Amino acid sequence: MVRSAASAHRALVQRREPAPWQACPVCGTTRPYRLQDGRWRCRVRACGYTYGVRTGFDWRRGLGPFSVQTSVHTAATAESIADTLQEISALRGDRPATPQEMSLAQASLTRGYPRNFETTQQVARSVSQLALFDLPDSYFAEFVPKVNAVTAGEVTRVARTYLDPSRAIALVVGDRKATEESLDALGLGELHVLPPTG
Repeated sequence: MVRSAASAHRALVQRREPAPWQACPVCGTTRPYRLQDGRWRCRVRACGYTYGVRTGFDWRRGLGPFSVQTSVHTAATAESIADTLQEISALRGDRPATPQEMSLAQASLTRGYPRNFETTQQVARSVSQLALFDLPDSYFAEFVPKVNAVTAGEVTRVARTYLDPSRAIALVVGDRKATEESLDALGLGELHVLPPTG
């Protein structure tokens, strides 16, 4: 098995930026549903490419990346990366998020939200986020209604602003001999081999 992660981008988002923030987690969460749907899911079932995909923004005080992570069969590494980049590109306008994708993404972010405040440690961590990211005191109370109010158009705008497949970085950990030729054929740029550290 090979773990492939496509991480983007140089044009990143800060959690403290109020304008795009509410649509960002929804945008990031629509990807697993799309990447496991349609032709991608058909390939998963037929070829056993992967059992799942993770996507999302990594919030930091400064600029944070958007990433896609999945474990795939060695032979499917290059094709999986190509499919992933195509789906991200489609989200930018060719095939915007569907009502079902929006509903699933919003539900995944909101239905279990109260569980984030069950223990004193969780509450303390949440309070620290208010200070770390300069968030308003009303942030947690407003999170669910604001996420549910995000539209597909806002998701498309976020994707166009922050998700540029042409600037993505693909990181592959696995069998170099089995994947290098097919990865090079993707035309994503120069391949860099990083030595293992230990």
